[in-house]
Amino acid sequence: MNNSLPNFSNLLAIKTFSIKTIITLITFTSISCTPAPDTGRSVSGSEATVESTKTAQQVLTLEHDFGVVSPGTSTTCQMKIHNTTSTTWRFSHFRSGCGCTVGNISRQEVPAGESVVVTLSYRAPTEVHDDGRTVELYFHEPDAPMYRLQVWAKTRTPITVLPVALQFPQATGELPIKSKVWVSNYTKTDIAPPQFQCSHKWLSVGAAQPEPLPADDPAARQYWSVSVTLGVDTLEPGEHIASLSLVTSPTGASGLTVPIRVTLAAPLAPTPSQLFFGAVTPGQGKEVKFCLRIPSANAAEDLNVDHDLGGQLKVERLTSSTPICAWFKATLTPTPGADREIRGGVTIRARNGGRPTRIPVLASVVTNE
Repeated sequence: MNNSLPNFSNLLAIKTFSIKTIITLITFTSISCTPAPDTGRSVSGSEATVESTKTAQQVLTLEHDFGVVSPGTSTTCQMKIHNTTSTTWRFSHFRSGCGCTVGNISRQEVPAGESVVVTLSYRAPTEVHDDGRTVELYFHEPDAPMYRLQVWAKTRTPITVLPVALQFPQATGELPIKSKVWVSNYTKTDIAPPQFQCSHKWLSVGAAQPEPLPADDPAARQYWSVSVTLGVDTLEPGEHIASLSLVTSPTGASGLTVPIRVTLAAPLAPTPSQLFFGAVTPGQGKEVKFCLRIPSANAAEDLNVDHDLGGQLKVERLTSSTPICAWFKATLTPTPGADREIRGGVTIRARNGGRPTRIPVLASVVTNE
């Protein structure tokens, strides 16, 4: 596996990095923090300089992007801070959100007009992840700034598939669900287009299509998109688990899988289960009310109602809906010359997913002839 990894040590060698620096002024009181007026001063490059005779404490943010790193590996970067004030800064402490990023200062005091080097040691997460960490640096002197030191990294395996999982919490059961996964090659050599094996028959994938390399990921050697189709129309309501497995790839990516989770909502339950109008007369409307069980009153606003009886049928949602039931009124008005028997249906869909519900419509047309 090591032979297939890119030479990350060369990519991550410590140099004079291009660091974006942002200055934010914050005025501290004994009770709260309020922003001080922006001085308009900006700092750029790997060296931050502060001229301070002000009462406001400055907060400077220094950033470094490690780029692509292997899972679980450690690396470092250095940031240089220059004191141009007339007082000596005495190091107080670092504060970090986790032990994966640790700061080390080259000396405890920074005399006026001199510099200090801060080294950040970073340990990447063990899984594929876009990671960001912050270490704060404090000095004892009130006129010294607080430094917010931020590092970024993309943790990637030699062959990486993103997203690492596909989730569809509210999937429709009427149409196939279409999505994509993206495959990146971070090895030293080109490989054949990847192929996936599906765990279930209702899951299918297309051939890998080559794509231009992403502008924000220069370490990738090759890049593909793979279409994924979920034919969920045959599935029962509830949660369904499946996966894609990478079956053709270089050494180091064997066993790579993409879990897939699909949740299908149960069909809406109408009461009554069919709309029977009985005997109806052409030109005269007849009403039937029905309700649908819903999880909340707001859910009634997310229902789409349709039918196949043209101008003969009108369906309205009533304002008397309750948190557990959405009430509707269906008015059937046969047109002159209508068939003696009317058969059709009302279809109701929830906008956020779930299988459509069809309610049969039945009526007998009675004429005076």
